[in-house]
Amino acid sequence: MTVLPRTNVRFPSAKAKVRVATWNVRTLQHTAKVQQLCNVFEEYKLEVLGISETHLPVNDRRKLEGGKTLLLSGRDDGVHRQGVGLLLSKQATASLVEWEPISARIIRARFSSVHGKVTIFQTYAPTEVADESEKDNFYNQLESVLGHVPGHDTVLLLGDFNAQVGADNSGFSSVLGTEG
Repeated sequence: MTVLPRTNVRFPSAKAKVRVATWNVRTLQHTAKVQQLCNVFEEYKLEVLGISETHLPVNDRRKLEGGKTLLLSGRDDGVHRQGVGLLLSKQATASLVEWEPISARIIRARFSSVHGKVTIFQTYAPTEVADESEKDNFYNQLESVLGHVPGHDTVLLLGDFNAQVGADNSGFSSVLGTEG
């Protein structure tokens, strides 16, 4: 866990609308993908973007242009699979209290806000065809880290849970694809 120096910046302000999103990017191995990610981040005026399937085998904090920060949690065996991250705006970066790369499937960041602390998790769950033990390990680990969040924190759980709800996206085509 990386604890950062104290700051007076609070995220979000009491009247601010905060845009938070999640995106399965399939890979961030190419520089152009990081730039595309930043472009979409700015286009939608996001404060925090949860990222799944980075395929980067690193645990890292990268400073990007415009004051943005990219937090990454990847595999420690060098394999370019899985991986999660959080892209933070300049304001969110300034209010970041601590962050922790938990696994290649879970990352945690904690922010100071006007109303207390906000803890955000980005996750990437195993698919339905994964081994039962892999799925059990993921959900047990997620339950454990959620259980360690201070009770007064606001918790946001983001991610790709690889849930399949069927191919009928009638009335939901703007938020649900046809892959189920």
